Amino acid sequence: MHNITTRLQEYNIYKKYKLLFLLITLIINAGCNNCDCIDNNTPGVSYNNIYFTAKTLNDNLWYSFLYEDNNYTKIASNSELFSTTSNNEKIAVLVHEKNTKSLALRDLFGDTIGKEIAKSNIKNFGYPVLSSTGNQVLYNIDRDLYLWNYNSKTDAAYLELLTSSFASNNTLPSFSYDGKYIAFIEADNNNKSLLKVAASSATDNIIFSKDIEVPQTRVTEIQWMPNRNAFYFIMNDTAVYYYDLVEGEELISFGNTTNLGVVYLDISSNKRYAVFVNLKNELWIKDIASNGFYKILSNEENSILRNPKLNYDSSKLILLYDDAANTVELKNKTGNLYLLDLYFQNNIPKVINSTLIFNNVSTAYWGRYTKL
Repeated sequence: MHNITTRLQEYNIYKKYKLLFLLITLIINAGCNNCDCIDNNTPGVSYNNIYFTAKTLNDNLWYSFLYEDNNYTKIASNSELFSTTSNNEKIAVLVHEKNTKSLALRDLFGDTIGKEIAKSNIKNFGYPVLSSTGNQVLYNIDRDLYLWNYNSKTDAAYLELLTSSFASNNTLPSFSYDGKYIAFIEADNNNKSLLKVAASSATDNIIFSKDIEVPQTRVTEIQWMPNRNAFYFIMNDTAVYYYDLVEGEELISFGNTTNLGVVYLDISSNKRYAVFVNLKNELWIKDIASNGFYKILSNEENSILRNPKLNYDSSKLILLYDDAANTVELKNKTGNLYLLDLYFQNNIPKVINSTLIFNNVSTAYWGRYTKL
C-alpha cells in the first residue's frame, strides 16, 4: 500500500519554501498590497476547484485564493473566506482593515469592492457564510446572529436578527445546499444548547429544533449534504448526529473512546463514506453501508490533522495538516493544505497520491456541487 504517512511527513524543504515563496510572489505580483487586483483569467466555477485562505509570514495578512488545475489565482486581499462560492460566482469575505473589520459580498472575478454588508471594530465580529443563491449572508456580532438579505435587481438589502443567544465561540451557522434552510445553534448560561433549522425565506418559521449537548472544548460545525436537505454534526466523541428533513434522524457510530472516536468529519455526497480524524489523530474512512473502518493515514509526529473534505465523487480529499499544537478555535488556526487522490477497490479506500497545495492555510472548501 502507498505510504501516505511518509509522503505527508516528508514535505521536503524545497517544496515547503517553494510554496511560501509562491505566496509572497503572488501577493507582490498583484501590483498592490492594500487593494484587490484580480487576475484577468476567469476559470469557471467547478466542484473540483479549491477555495482557501492563507496567511503570509512576513506581514501577517490574510489572502484568499482559487486553486484549479495546478494554478493559483488570488481572489481577495486582506480577506478571509468561511464558505465556498455561490452558484452565481459570488464570495462573502471578512475584510481586515486598519482598525476595523468589514464584511463584503463580491463577484468571484472582476469585482474588487463589492457590496459592503457590515463593519465593526468588535473582536467577535464577522465570519460570513454565503448561501448558494448568493443573496443571503449569515454573520455574527458576539452572540447576535444576523441574516443579511440582498436583492441584486433593486440593489437593496435588509437585515434580520435570528438570535441573541448564538453559540458563537465554537460554532458556525450554515445554509442548506439549495439555500432554503438555515441551521444554527443557540446556547444558554447552563451549557445547554438548542439546535434550530429555520426557513431562509421566513426565519420565524422554525421547522426543526432539538435540545443537544455540545462539548464546550471542541468546534461544533453543522454541515449540510451537498445534494439533499440533510445535515450532520459531531455529537460527542463517538457519535455523529445526522438529520434528513424528510426521513428523520440517525446516529452514526464511530467506535468508543479507546478505539476510534471522531474529532473532524465529512460525509460523501452519496452518504456511503465518512472520512474522519479520530481521537488518536489518525485519518480514517468509514464505509457507512458495511460499517467497515479503514485507516488511511497514521500520525507519527504528533502533528494535528483536521477538516478533511471529500469532493463530490469521493475521488479526492483535502486535509489540513498542522505543525503547531491543537486548538479548539476554528478561526485563525493555520496548517498545510494537502490534496489526496483516493482509489476505491472493492469499496476499500487507499491513497494513490498526495500533493502539498499551500502552507499557512486557515480554511479550505471545494466548489459548489450544485453546478453538476
